[in-house]
Amino acid sequence: MINFVKALNDLFLGNLGKGIIHNISTNRIFYAIGFLIYGFLLMYAHIIYLFYIPKEIEKVVLKNRDLALGQIYELWLKHKKAMSFWLLVPTRNELWVQRLNSSSGNYDVLFFNKKNSYQSEYDLLTAIYQKL
Repeated sequence: MINFVKALNDLFLGNLGKGIIHNISTNRIFYAIGFLIYGFLLMYAHIIYLFYIPKEIEKVVLKNRDLALGQIYELWLKHKKAMSFWLLVPTRNELWVQRLNSSSGNYDVLFFNKKNSYQSEYDLLTAIYQKL
């Protein structure tokens, strides 16, 4: 049985796969730290996306209630461009992060997150504007 498993490993992995597995197994701590950093970055970006952006948009709307929706959106874009570089949001496929001040504002989130979140900053701004 052991020879069968070894033969399957040789067949499916090859020399390149064996080298990759050997590299990962000998440097586990570096890969673990790398995956932890990656996970924390994604979690931080998702928290910014779900909680910080709606609060900031609500502040902009409350400050400028008397303006039209398009003008408030332009003010939000100016406010967003002036934000700090360490504020991160998920990319469109939620596999990496980008800076908030350089993001497009369109978030095509994965299918299991669509009910809990907004598709774009304009949609969120419209919902907050109508609510107030």
